[in-house]
Amino acid sequence: MIRKNFQLTLTFVLLCVTFPLCSIEINTDECVVKTNTIELRGGAFYHVSKRFRDTYGTVASTIQFETSALVWAPFEVWTNLDWSTKRFKRDEFYKTRATTFNASIGIKYIYSFSKKLDLYIGIGPALAHTRLDHHFCCDPAVIDVSPSDSSCCYHNRRSKIVLGGVIKTGLRYYILTNVFLDLFMDYLYQPTYFHHYEDIGGLKSGAGLGVSF
Repeated sequence: MIRKNFQLTLTFVLLCVTFPLCSIEINTDECVVKTNTIELRGGAFYHVSKRFRDTYGTVASTIQFETSALVWAPFEVWTNLDWSTKRFKRDEFYKTRATTFNASIGIKYIYSFSKKLDLYIGIGPALAHTRLDHHFCCDPAVIDVSPSDSSCCYHNRRSKIVLGGVIKTGLRYYILTNVFLDLFMDYLYQPTYFHHYEDIGGLKSGAGLGVSF
């Protein structure tokens, strides 16, 4: 089962990375215009789940790598690889971490205000791998055990691969001819079953720096 999930994730990631780069040129009457973009993004991830907010806090960090290609004006096909993690430490005896790797692909509509400013709105499916790590040790003040006794510690890890979706919007501002800033806002729907169904997605917002070619 684990091998099957890994193969599914790897196939989806490779599809996300390679598909937009397959259509990198659009013919016009005068020349061939290259219309790919590559960008690195960073921002904040606001969890929609109350259980996650109570345990890990309201905000986590997110790092993203996104590519896109203009396949039929004004529509672009985009892919995104996204990693986020959040750690919670109650005391020296209990700590936990939630880590999510997300791969998504979709289409977005581009509206150009000018040569320097674009607005985009997009939608697509997302495949996520979420892992929860819990580490617990006995408290010597409560249980008669030596602080150095590792036999009273345990580590629990649970992971899930789930299919969800993402809606995105943002503004791209070209600071140079082929260099742009991206102010983005994504909403990720990610239903996951840990004892019960929980949407551990949420709102992601931040900025990116990219190039077009």
